[in-house]
Amino acid sequence: MVTILVKDITIVNVYNQPKPSKKYPEPPVFEFLKREIKEQYSKIVIAGDYNLHHKEWESRAGPNTEADEVVEWLHENDMMLITPRNQKTYNNRTNIDLVYGSVDLLHRISFSGVDENTLSDHSIVEWDIYMSQSKNGDEVFTSVKRLNIKNADWEKFDKELSSAIKDFNVHNKTLKSTDQIDDQAKVLEEVVKRAMAKSMKEVKVMKKKSKRYWNQELREKLEKALEAKREARQRQPSLALKRQKIEEAKKARKIFDHSLREASTEQWNKYLSSLEGNDIWKILKYINPKSNDTIIPQIRKEDGTLTTTVDEKKT
Repeated sequence: MVTILVKDITIVNVYNQPKPSKKYPEPPVFEFLKREIKEQYSKIVIAGDYNLHHKEWESRAGPNTEADEVVEWLHENDMMLITPRNQKTYNNRTNIDLVYGSVDLLHRISFSGVDENTLSDHSIVEWDIYMSQSKNGDEVFTSVKRLNIKNADWEKFDKELSSAIKDFNVHNKTLKSTDQIDDQAKVLEEVVKRAMAKSMKEVKVMKKKSKRYWNQELREKLEKALEAKREARQRQPSLALKRQKIEEAKKARKIFDHSLREASTEQWNKYLSSLEGNDIWKILKYINPKSNDTIIPQIRKEDGTLTTTVDEKKT
């Protein structure tokens, strides 16, 4: 377990090992947290390998007394699940890598996604916490991605909003000060944002630094190669099947690499064919960007035509 304090926020990274045994003599990490985490930790994030199954984050989870006790303790300390329910994070099968955060931090924490392209059995769970403040001292709120509001599923939005309000116990809190009212307003804002994210499709925007030859076909081949790689890393019932999965992963990667080279070569040739006149010298900055050779521009000859070779320019 690792604990750090950033400004007024306590961030805890945990690995919840199985119950005490000869192999794991230490008690589960949550037994330690229950003793150490007190009321003064009003802003806390607990992220890591929970090593537990519960219906709060896995709809198929069966009864589990230890998980029930952990969830009850988290709720008693006003902590809510940040990562999506049923998000597969372990061997692409189960969801045990979780992020919980205090209700007071819901407007400052956002789930970014899961990176499955790792050498571990666990995927990387990516999340953001916003620490910066504006010039007037107000906290910077979580920004909402560009969403297609015009084609929103408003019926689904109503359901997601009602569910979020119920889960966050928005109506069950007694507000006794302006600070509490402000905090609750921030929670309501985050509830609306999350309902929007679940009911509205994100507007796809091509990144400025994306390669010109990158397209949906390459993306799909890359995803297929990564999926084959994940399957090859998983345990198989037989050695023959394991070897088959490894060969399939190699083949899928080879197909992607070949398509990538073809696409980049095609784009390069297309660019070359589009150059005219002095523009042809632009190629040098791509072929040899560190070259300091003097470039001789084209010269117009007496008959009005332009020179095309170095020898013509010298004469």
